[in-house]
Amino acid sequence: MRRASEQMMMANLKLLVKKQQHRRAGCRQAVNAAGADFTFLYAQTVDILEKHLVLKPPQRRHSSFGVRDNIALLSLPQQEEAAENEDESTDVDSDANSSDEP
Repeated sequence: MRRASEQMMMANLKLLVKKQQHRRAGCRQAVNAAGADFTFLYAQTVDILEKHLVLKPPQRRHSSFGVRDNIALLSLPQQEEAAENEDESTDVDSDANSSDEP
């Protein structure tokens, strides 16, 4: 299983270092124990991946950001421009009305 071997790459490298150290020290039982520990860890990893990974994509997206949110964000700059234009036209109208007064 390719994904399991990718997940276990660092553990495998650490195992090789540990086994080499034990071999130099002449501890054959420690070498065998380290290999057994790695095999157990690898089996757990494969079991977890088999339980949680599937070949088909999820049926629905797990996102709180939907299409309506996108539409609201896209229309937001237009609403701000319209509000600014209304403010400017209101200011111009009030200036014109104030100049008419004596």
